[in-house]
Amino acid sequence: MLEDAGYRVLTAASGQTGLTIARVIHLDLVLTDYTLPELNGMQLADALRRNPATRHLPVVLMSATRPSSDKLRGVPFLAKPFDLEHVLQVVARHVRAPSSKVTS
Repeated sequence: MLEDAGYRVLTAASGQTGLTIARVIHLDLVLTDYTLPELNGMQLADALRRNPATRHLPVVLMSATRPSSDKLRGVPFLAKPFDLEHVLQVVARHVRAPSSKVTS
């Protein structure tokens, strides 16, 4: 869906792989599931915030089960199943223009 909208999408099968990608490649947004192997989505967001090079990288979490707001600590959240148009609006709010790099 994001590629069809013109975004360049990189994927990672685990939170640790996503973290490695974000450290090596300049990304515009991380759109990640809350439940991931190795590092969950919140742990990934925390690790990105601790690194000066990725501190300002926007992260949006998504999941079928909504974590409590204290666990989200201000990170935007999309509940599954989600409206695809809403996802595109959220991405557009954080990303300058299509052809930008988004990892999910």
